[in-house]
Amino acid sequence: MNALDLKKLLISKIDDTNDEELLKAVYKLLDYNSSEGKIYKLNDDQVSAVREAQAQIAKGKFITDEELDQEIDKWLSE
Repeated sequence: MNALDLKKLLISKIDDTNDEELLKAVYKLLDYNSSEGKIYKLNDDQVSAVREAQAQIAKGKFITDEELDQEIDKWLSE
């Protein structure tokens, strides 16, 4: 199935539904996809938080995903 066939099928399915929540979800999904490449402006607090996180990473103050999983498993088994 090519892109044109998929578009026609999606349009047909969307046209057939009256489920408002489903339509909102589809819209959000498609809107998210179309927002790729947009530049977002961070406020001062967000910039500060990013800089603080970068400094912590540079100092080695972080935990890997694997280490976190191990800690969670240990916590859950107690």
